[in-house]
Amino acid sequence: MIIYTGGRSSGKTEYVTNKYDIVRAFSGGNYFGLISELPGVCGSGYILIDDFQLVIRDMMQSVCELGDYSDEAKKLLETLQREELMDRLIIIGCELGSGVVPIDRFLDSWREINGRCMNRLADKAEEVYIIECGVPLRIK
Repeated sequence: MIIYTGGRSSGKTEYVTNKYDIVRAFSGGNYFGLISELPGVCGSGYILIDDFQLVIRDMMQSVCELGDYSDEAKKLLETLQREELMDRLIIIGCELGSGVVPIDRFLDSWREINGRCMNRLADKAEEVYIIECGVPLRIK
């Protein structure tokens, strides 16, 4: 797994799509679509999950009435860490934790859960990059 992170509009998606052979791209934050379709992706090449923070937000909004996202977050992480996907997976996410702390409770929880998921994924990733101004810096 390879992870790219950085600020919004920092050139992450453009850099990744120009560098890698992408066989399937998920974007737009459709959590349940990602969970159901990801294990069945065939072909050689990389699987791209763009705007990972939106996947987390969609997951949280989908189970909002439960108030506990830990089961869904665990299921997402387990799906992403499946052995047959690990070598082909590229995740792009915005860095949410370096900005202003939101007053809104939901947005603050989103920021926290996104950070925790990214930390766990980065721990399992082979490579982790931060991109600023379109320039990647390898941090793992």
